Amino acid sequence: MKFLGGLILLPIMFSASFAYAKEFEPEYKFDNGASVKLSARLTADTYNLKNDYETGVDTKFNDTSPTRATFIVSGKLNPKIHYKLEAWVLNGDVTWDDVYIEYEPNKNTTVWLGSNYQTSAIDGGTSSQVQTFSQKSLASGAFTQASRNVGIAVRKNGKNWQWTSGYYGGSLALPMDRLFSQSNFVQSRFSIAPINDDNLTLHLGTSLRYRTREDDGRYSYSARPIQMNYNDSLLKTGTIGKNDTNIGLEAALSKGPYWIILDAQHNNVKSNSVAYKFNGASLEVAYVLSGEHRSYSVKNGNFGAIKPKKSVYSGGAGAWALTGRYDYLDLQDNGLGGTEKGYTLGLNWYLAQKTIIRFNYAHSDFNFAQTTNRDIKSNIFNIRLQIGF
Repeated sequence: MKFLGGLILLPIMFSASFAYAKEFEPEYKFDNGASVKLSARLTADTYNLKNDYETGVDTKFNDTSPTRATFIVSGKLNPKIHYKLEAWVLNGDVTWDDVYIEYEPNKNTTVWLGSNYQTSAIDGGTSSQVQTFSQKSLASGAFTQASRNVGIAVRKNGKNWQWTSGYYGGSLALPMDRLFSQSNFVQSRFSIAPINDDNLTLHLGTSLRYRTREDDGRYSYSARPIQMNYNDSLLKTGTIGKNDTNIGLEAALSKGPYWIILDAQHNNVKSNSVAYKFNGASLEVAYVLSGEHRSYSVKNGNFGAIKPKKSVYSGGAGAWALTGRYDYLDLQDNGLGGTEKGYTLGLNWYLAQKTIIRFNYAHSDFNFAQTTNRDIKSNIFNIRLQIGF
């Protein structure tokens, strides 16, 4: 009943926010070149999940709830210094995300200082505001940082390439005296677009990260069913890593209304006495039925938003896209963990550039290394509403 109720609730939430999001896009500019821009985003999910266990009792979950409200203040202090403050609210709790100063000494160099994620690979580095699916890939969920981290990053740009490197500590959720005493990592990412015009983009990239725990804690790796962001993870390694090295390869092709993105990652993990090797990859494809071309930025090496030819706010039908993704995650080594693989089929309705409804069906197969665990097949129907201005 909660899932069916969500099918009714989400359109009501959209209707109530329609007029507000249509008109309210405040930006204030000052004579000295400074500016302030306010923006916000509300996301809400309704889902129906069933886990079919190899033996024993199956489990079912369904619910409808706001995922979070995000509030952003951004702008310029002067032509060379930008800033961004982003916080999201869920159940009354406030979590800071992007909190940084951005300095551009020249058109080919950018420096970030503060909480950011500028060095992340293509899937993990794509904003949740413009990502194709409700959730990121299994590999991104298992291997990338769980949140923004405090540090410094430097990006150099050429005509068709970018190279970003950074040094990071922990997240802003930590006490100040533990920002760099719990976990540290260095990460670098390079991407190039040898072909990039108004209708065709070829993207190639690679990334490297080395991460280490500075305290007595350990890194862990886990995964929920594909497109699921609630309840416990079904695939877990436990806390095993004193340090890890992540190597990423990425490739993408976008032509007219089509795009395809490949993101593959290899993770070497070391504890005090044992080494583990884990892998993961995703292959994303999409076709925009209404013909729009997805934007791409050479400067940050990522794809951006779909901008409908005529949004619903302007009396049009928005843009519609068919989407699909295959996911694979291997967390099995030395008799530990297991594997998860599966696929997502989806339909996205871009009512406006920042207002999207994502309809997803996903299937996941879990296979565990230890025979005491029961293999699982999961199926989920998920709808995510995103309203932004």
